[in-house]
Amino acid sequence: RDAKTITLGYRADSPPFSFNGPDGQPAGYSIDLCKRVHAGVERSLNAGPIAVKWVAVTAGDRFDQVTSGAVDLECGVTTITLGRQERVDFSNMIFIDGGAVLTLADSKLTRLSDLAGKTVGVKAGTTTETALKAAFKDRLIDARVVNVRDDADALAALNERRIDGYAADRIVLAGQVIRARSDIKYTLIQDDFSIEPYGLMMRRDPAFRLAVNRAISQTYR
Repeated sequence: RDAKTITLGYRADSPPFSFNGPDGQPAGYSIDLCKRVHAGVERSLNAGPIAVKWVAVTAGDRFDQVTSGAVDLECGVTTITLGRQERVDFSNMIFIDGGAVLTLADSKLTRLSDLAGKTVGVKAGTTTETALKAAFKDRLIDARVVNVRDDADALAALNERRIDGYAADRIVLAGQVIRARSDIKYTLIQDDFSIEPYGLMMRRDPAFRLAVNRAISQTYR
């Protein structure tokens, strides 16, 4: 209300949830929801127009951006976990996905067990990294897990066969393939190795969380 502004964080590289659209502006499913939240907050404050400020965040800095107050609400692909709730708060769930592995179609890798002896890339500090390592350990699959910088880095490494698979959330992987517009043929392994419930991440503020959830609930109804 005082700033007449809401600052929304977005991921430039996580289609179809949050990415830079053809016009260079934030676009995607999570972005659309945050626009509904902005409208709802503006109505609830009843203090005139509230401007939107978009701030790009990454998988690595998104939590610090929220906890520092630089971002009011993060509109991306962040999984709700109890550990993360020690630092931040979340909206009601907006989507549920599962961790999967993208491979080259000609590699004939179709199950998680086929990755034994192979190298799989994953972004550091994500729930996917933790779940993938746990799945390999639990199923006694001797696979090597390496960190990639981002989705573009991972796809390049996969295309050049420096890694045998790239692990991320299933819908996000599909979005990356669609955006790549490549002639290369990919496949997703059949096994999900984690459950990823997404929420909009925000600071600890009960009144703000209620306003966010009210707008989301109205949208879903």
